[in-house]
Amino acid sequence: MGIADNKFFAGVAGVAKAITRTGRAPEQIIIQRRQICVACPHQQITMAGKKCALCGCWTDLKTVNADQFCPATPPRWNAIP
Repeated sequence: MGIADNKFFAGVAGVAKAITRTGRAPEQIIIQRRQICVACPHQQITMAGKKCALCGCWTDLKTVNADQFCPATPPRWNAIP
């Protein structure tokens, strides 16, 4: 299994966590993260939704998961331990 496969499965797991509300960040953190992403030059608006150009994740889903972090260097927001 290659790196692309691992990223794919990690993405699928992240989407599943967001949908099932497993490991969800507090609502205020989600709001803050989304505000940061809206102002980020790496956010892309597509017909399917908002997407990060750095990692390819859908930002409305990624920002929900507590264990996720911004892929920018330095990160614009961090995972919650």
